[in-house]
Amino acid sequence: MGKCMDVILARRTIRRFKQDTIARKDLMELVNAGRLASSAGNRQPWEFVVVDDRNLLSDLFASLGWLAGAPEESQRPTALIAVLLPKAKDSWSGQAGAGAAIQNMALAAWEKGIGACWIGSVDADTVAKLLKLPDGLKVFSVLALGIPDESPVAEDADDDVSAKRDADGRLHVKKRKLEAICHINRYGEKG
Repeated sequence: MGKCMDVILARRTIRRFKQDTIARKDLMELVNAGRLASSAGNRQPWEFVVVDDRNLLSDLFASLGWLAGAPEESQRPTALIAVLLPKAKDSWSGQAGAGAAIQNMALAAWEKGIGACWIGSVDADTVAKLLKLPDGLKVFSVLALGIPDESPVAEDADDDVSAKRDADGRLHVKKRKLEAICHINRYGEKG
């Protein structure tokens, strides 16, 4: 198996972080991975804002939604990358490309030992004000980053795709089984 597939299989969304600082160089490498994502018509409509200032991170935190409960202050992300799109050209292809950019950054982060959480539940207006975005740009999503302080477990499931913490606080995330979602040649044929 290739290194890329190893990273894909190992990567988990991280929602609890150690408070170690991420080097600015590493953050810039993540953005570079994002900018190189596939983009319909090679439009590359995205822009990125890297946030590593602790005070600004604290201000932004209240504007982010968290699955399975927000982290305590001692386990919050130590950096964020806001992914921006133009308001005027709101399109499916722009959103798909921004999603590809986020996935590239999350995979590159994992390879570097940095955990990431793709957050789509964002108070975009508040984030836009805090980041001083110009009127023509909107927040698509935010990628929360930090050194992992948890080890979530992915488990095969039928239709239950819940995410729950056990008594020890370990997150268990249900993933639909491959055979339940993959069809060969025609829908319903399993090969």
